[in-house]
Amino acid sequence: MLCILISFYSLPAFAAEWVTLERTKGRLFEIDRSSILNADSGTKVAWARVVLSDAETGAAGYKTLRALNRYDCRQQSFSTVKRIYDNADGVEIREEKIDTPVSVPIKPGSLDDRFYQEVCRPASLEQLRNIATSAQRNAAIASRGSKLGSEPKQVRVQN
Repeated sequence: MLCILISFYSLPAFAAEWVTLERTKGRLFEIDRSSILNADSGTKVAWARVVLSDAETGAAGYKTLRALNRYDCRQQSFSTVKRIYDNADGVEIREEKIDTPVSVPIKPGSLDDRFYQEVCRPASLEQLRNIATSAQRNAAIASRGSKLGSEPKQVRVQN
């Protein structure tokens, strides 16, 4: 399953939605919200990245480090599966596949915890409503032989 996800994320058509979680000493720590996917039971995968300051780029030899991380939402840990280093023009200069990922426990209040919270938080009530409405609409269309003109009834999600 994880190999399929890694292959999927290698496609050039993949559109990222990078959101900055922290800015520290000229570095940006970001997560791609569009990449968050369920993997195995209780785990999710997502891309994170660190964008270095211009001053650090020369010495480091790269501008951006992207990491595909696997989060264990039940055990509150994560492991890095793959790293990609990009130059200042966004061109990939090196890729590292992690053969034996190491599980790292998440410390409350840490930067890792912010990524974990972003990836593992449950869906909001509004997101659940949107999913339910979309599912109901698709079911109605399918059951009516693709009659697009009719709208399904509103779905109420109770707390």
